[in-house]
Amino acid sequence: MKIIMPTLAILVISLILGCSESPQDSLAQEQLTRDQLVGKWQEVGKTRGITEYYEDGTFIMMDAGSSKTVFNGNWTVLQDGRLKIDFILAGEKTSVIAEAQIEGDRIITKGPNGDTHENTRIK
Repeated sequence: MKIIMPTLAILVISLILGCSESPQDSLAQEQLTRDQLVGKWQEVGKTRGITEYYEDGTFIMMDAGSSKTVFNGNWTVLQDGRLKIDFILAGEKTSVIAEAQIEGDRIITKGPNGDTHENTRIK
């Protein structure tokens, strides 16, 4: 059980932030704002999960294939433009803070473990 929980946490964090094998390095570094994040985003990569960020500071993450909610929680854009995600994992509150760069309808985040993730806005 002790091994499963950290593994599950890493999986959930990756799905929330989305993943991409090789986002372009040429992304302009524009600081993320609340207004830019609100909306529906689809990850670029293997699982193609969908995350929707609501104006009230909540989010849901859905499986792209079935549209079933697999995770939900709260989000905040910090003053320095980093994205903070709060959720419950195995009955315990968990928080993740990621660096974020946005350009138009594309967002790239860098999680605490250094993995880079890319999502595009669904219109």
